Amino acid sequence: MISPHIQLQHISLSYGDVQALDDVSLTVQPGEHICILGGNGSGKSSLLQVIAGLLEPQTGSVQIMKTTLEEPDSIHYIRQYLAMVFQQPEDQLVTSIVADDVAFGPENLGVSAAEIAKRVDAALAAVHMSAYADADPTTLSGGQMQRIALAGALAMNPRILLLDEPSAMLDAEGHADIQRIIVQLNQQGITIVHVSHFMEDALDADRVFVLQQGKIAYEGSPCEVFANRTRVQELGLELPFSLRVAAQLEDAGYILPVCAQEDELISWLQEHISKPVDGMGVQHGPGVQNSYKPTGQPLGSGIDSNMLAANKAVSTQDINAPALSVEQVSFSYSAPSNTSSNFAVENLNFTISPGSLVALVGRTGSGKSTTAELLAAHIQPNTGRIFVGDISTADKRRRAELRRNIGYVTQLPERQLFAQTVFDDIAFGPRNLGCSNDEVQRRVIDALSTLGISAREDFLMRSPFNLSGGQQRSVALAGILAMQQACIIFDEPMAGLDPVGRDHMRATLMRLKAAGTTLIVITHSLDDVAEFADQLICMEQGHIVAQGSPRAVFSAQPLRTPGLPAALHLSQHLQALGLLSKTTPSALTLTELVEQLLIALDTPSHSMSKEERHGDTH
Repeated sequence: MISPHIQLQHISLSYGDVQALDDVSLTVQPGEHICILGGNGSGKSSLLQVIAGLLEPQTGSVQIMKTTLEEPDSIHYIRQYLAMVFQQPEDQLVTSIVADDVAFGPENLGVSAAEIAKRVDAALAAVHMSAYADADPTTLSGGQMQRIALAGALAMNPRILLLDEPSAMLDAEGHADIQRIIVQLNQQGITIVHVSHFMEDALDADRVFVLQQGKIAYEGSPCEVFANRTRVQELGLELPFSLRVAAQLEDAGYILPVCAQEDELISWLQEHISKPVDGMGVQHGPGVQNSYKPTGQPLGSGIDSNMLAANKAVSTQDINAPALSVEQVSFSYSAPSNTSSNFAVENLNFTISPGSLVALVGRTGSGKSTTAELLAAHIQPNTGRIFVGDISTADKRRRAELRRNIGYVTQLPERQLFAQTVFDDIAFGPRNLGCSNDEVQRRVIDALSTLGISAREDFLMRSPFNLSGGQQRSVALAGILAMQQACIIFDEPMAGLDPVGRDHMRATLMRLKAAGTTLIVITHSLDDVAEFADQLICMEQGHIVAQGSPRAVFSAQPLRTPGLPAALHLSQHLQALGLLSKTTPSALTLTELVEQLLIALDTPSHSMSKEERHGDTH
């Protein structure tokens, strides 16, 4: 009988009064691919660290490769076979040269120099980072750091690979690359335990475990888990995109195969849609009425229709908010520099209208975060000018006025926390603005309310360092919102959030926009860009390569964005197959795609009887 690679029996772990894991038992067989889902704070990262021997549970036993972790020298033994990629990549980058960092693990195992060199080259090539072998990891973007962290794990040649959100900071193409690597490694026989907030990742797994409040709340094959839509919603998850499309069609009365992944969905559509008539379909754009309104909201969409209506209405108002303008801006971290090859960003030119929401997208390392720091006046350009309203970011005399007008939410805002209480942390900015005590209190309450958090006295008096990770992020964000600045920059606000957290963040952005705040959002979520951005700016290797409305940029040839929104990708595929009309604009969002599909399914030219339409069974 084959022994399991991982066996946990009745594991419980707590941090003080917080129960992180509660009587968890699971077994992972050699070569199995396990995906662990669950909300922020559900215990996923703690579970991985227990498996890796980094945390010792208060109760229960952990056995890895037939070795119980309580045994002498067990940790040294399992290190030969197990590698882990942490949620925050900088937590495991330890040297000042990328190649040395990747080599660190094999060196500690006593691998020969020649073998280490081969492993480092292969690992960097696998994650497309060979060109950065001599770079300093601290100068890389968050997404590039994630690739280096994964390369370090691959260089260990592990038999068990633990992955904690390994692509949370990557663009769509980068995420797909990492997921392909994970699947390939599993096909080579490596046991994978993968924590993810991306539901599509779970479709590649053999089994899925869902954690809730430290317990295994649900488990099964991907199809078994996602087929239960009610349970998925109860657990705060969302369906993968193709299953959301299928769910919307089912809500309209159609019966689709259980767990209709993309290939199955397309096969079903081919059976139920004949060749569309040219021009059939809905037109999408300003002032055009959709001919069909779908029943219900997309599962996990998180954007209320009333909020979207308010968002659209406010865009036509005269809003007293400063616009941003960027003129011929270039910047190098090797300042002063006039050499083009050293510029992190070069010759940037764009303007942002008051009250608009602008999405800044691009591959990892393309210069997005550098641009954000320039806009926030955290760094100054080598050449060119940046204005927030009529204030130059280079004008030190008006720096205080600038700070009152523009805010910056970093990738990890929770690392900005410093005060002894939640109230004092949120109140710090308004106090520095000279607000009265009553005004400070009002702003603290309003900021938390915008985030959907009740400003209870016991919560306000808690230490921010005793909160969960999600709560810490909310408090840090509230500290920015309490400044009530006319323009706010968000750097990857969705990264690392579970579906519920992402929905809350989307709702927060919509509320801010409805209030007239100018928003610049750096994001890798092209689905979100298609849903709510007024303007899209795409960067590549420090240059702006495309800008305009999301529909214009995503429709341009050649495509310059790192991928497409899921709805547009599927819509174009269905058009190529002749299932949707090519004369109708491709769908950008889930709602648009479902509208087009329902019209295609109901069009008289398809001559499908009601009995045929509803004839399929589960």
